[in-house]
Amino acid sequence: IISRTLNNLPGCTVLPSLEALESYESAGEVWIFGGAQLYAAALNRIAELYLTLVFGEFEGDAFFPPFEHQFELAETIRTTDQFSILKYVPRV
Repeated sequence: IISRTLNNLPGCTVLPSLEALESYESAGEVWIFGGAQLYAAALNRIAELYLTLVFGEFEGDAFFPPFEHQFELAETIRTTDQFSILKYVPRV
């Protein structure tokens, strides 16, 4: 977990920043679940991007950063009437 305010969570590793992740040795995959600033900072470091598009009109003040210039659609994992899950990979 990357958190500026959380110090400890039983059963989890808590890191203070994305930069701290560079020196952290993980035995498995690392998943990033936002927010907007963390997504923007991580885009240059990720191997796969999974994006869930929820259909409808919503209001909000935080948005996923532009990524289309860095990634291309590799697979549509699932589509329903309510959402689509898409997998993107870095452009070569």
